[in-house]
Amino acid sequence: MKQPFRWSDALALVVTLVAVVAVTAGFRFGLHLTNPTTAALSYLLIVLVTAAASTLWVAIGTSILADLCLNYFFMPPFGAQTHARGRGRDRSAGRMTSPARILLLDDELSTQRALTPLLRSRGYDVDVAGTGQEALRRFAEHQPDLIVLDLGLPDIEGTDVCRRVRESSSVPIIILSARGRETDKVAALDLEADDYVTKPFGPEELLARIRVWLRRILSEERVESGRVAIADLTIDYDRHRVLRGEAEIRLTPKEFELLAFMARNPDRVMTHRAILKAVWGPNAVDQPEHLWVLVAQVRKKIEIDPAAPRYLVSEPWVGYRLATEAPAPSE
Repeated sequence: MKQPFRWSDALALVVTLVAVVAVTAGFRFGLHLTNPTTAALSYLLIVLVTAAASTLWVAIGTSILADLCLNYFFMPPFGAQTHARGRGRDRSAGRMTSPARILLLDDELSTQRALTPLLRSRGYDVDVAGTGQEALRRFAEHQPDLIVLDLGLPDIEGTDVCRRVRESSSVPIIILSARGRETDKVAALDLEADDYVTKPFGPEELLARIRVWLRRILSEERVESGRVAIADLTIDYDRHRVLRGEAEIRLTPKEFELLAFMARNPDRVMTHRAILKAVWGPNAVDQPEHLWVLVAQVRKKIEIDPAAPRYLVSEPWVGYRLATEAPAPSE
C-alpha cells in the first residue's frame, strides 16, 4: 500500500543534513582554534546539534513503530473491505450489507492514528480529514453515513463545518472535543449536532454511540408500510390515508407527513425543532409558525374537539405528543 507523504520525514532529513554539515564544519573549525574557550563552545554546539537530530529521529522512529503496531493489531484482513464495499444495502431487511462510511475530522494526528484503525477493524469505511475545508470537500465527494467532528480546527471552527453540513444533509454528527464546558456543548447541539463526546474518551463508548446513530438512520430509511392503529384512528402508509372507523379523513401530503412522523413516535414528546426538521428539513428549524399552522389544520380534521385535543397533544414550551391513551380531564 502506498504510504502518504509526511512532512515530518522531510523535516527529519533536512535537520540531519544540517547536522552533518554543522558537525563537519565544527570539527574542522575547532581543530584550528587555539583559544580553549572558543574551542569548547564549538564542540558544545556540535553536541547540541547532534542531540537535536537524534531526538527528532527517535520521535520519527517511535511514530513509525506506533503506526505498525496499530495496523497489526487493529486493521482488518486485506481485501475484506474491498469485497464488502461492492455490496449494496438491504434497507427492507433492516441491515447494511456494505460497511457504513464514517468521516473523521480531527487535526490531532494521535486521534487519527488511534481511531482510524479502530473504526476499520469494526468494518467501517473511514475518510480522514485534518482541516475543515478538506472535510467539506470529502463530505461532498463521498456522502458519509456519519461524521465524527472535532471543534478546534486549524482553518475554520468545527461549528462552521457543522452548520454548512446541515444546510444540505441530516447525516448524524458526533462532536468529539476537548471542550467540556456546558456552553460549548449547548452551542454545538443547537447547531443540530446529534451527540457530544468529551476528550479524553473511552473507545468503546464512542463505538457504542456510533452504532446507536447508524441503527437510527437505518430505521428511519426503511419504507413505511402497512397500517398503524391509534385508538380509533388508522394510518394507512401504503395508500397515504387516515381512517376513523371506516370513514376516511382527507389530509394534504404535508398533514399526512406530520401525522405519520408522530405515529412513528407514539407517546413520545417530540420537540418543535425535531418535528420541523423531519417535516420541512433542517433549514426550517427556526420557523415554528409553520408547525403551529399545520398542527391546527390536522387537529381540525382528526380531533372531535380541536380545542381539547385527544390525539395531538401540546407539551408547553417543548413540542407535541401523539397520545395513544385518553388524557386526564382538565380542570
